[in-house]
Amino acid sequence: MALTALAGYVLINNASGKAAIAFCSIYGLICLISTVTIHPLMKGLDAIYSKPVSFAIREIAGDHPEGKWVAIGGRWYSSFLVANGAPTVNSINHIPNYELWGELDPAGNDSYVYNRYAHIHIELAREEESTYHLLYTDAILIDLAMKDLLRLGVSYVFSPAAVTGNEYVGFNEIYAEGGTYIYEVLSN
Repeated sequence: MALTALAGYVLINNASGKAAIAFCSIYGLICLISTVTIHPLMKGLDAIYSKPVSFAIREIAGDHPEGKWVAIGGRWYSSFLVANGAPTVNSINHIPNYELWGELDPAGNDSYVYNRYAHIHIELAREEESTYHLLYTDAILIDLAMKDLLRLGVSYVFSPAAVTGNEYVGFNEIYAEGGTYIYEVLSN
């Protein structure tokens, strides 16, 4: 902190060229030495790819590349699915996914919610109709009616908790370990 203040003083007070160059050189050397000696906690992508659930996701997505996935129960699970190569309905949408929204909101009544860059979070709802909530200017929560899983063509659900079906949809558990579950979506 003191070095930063001294750097500002030297540069603001128009120190001679030699003094400014000397100071910047010493300051750069200190920054280099202090960061080169730090060992990272994690190097590479093993934090993602070495998990048993990652193997399961990649295997399922590889065997069924046309299968769509939905992550429920957490904000960042969809990014985990995408990182493992699973085609995920509720990932970050840089532009609105009008194909998705056309299925859920054919009349476009809630376009003010989804017509934006958005992180899309999904929770399964027992209600008959899906509802949409704008959490923040760039985050949408969809309370997705289970029957809409079928309308969207969802094949797999990734969840941190056990999921049960209803009269429209059943779930076949295909992975359960370490507090994560993968279900195949079945029509009832």
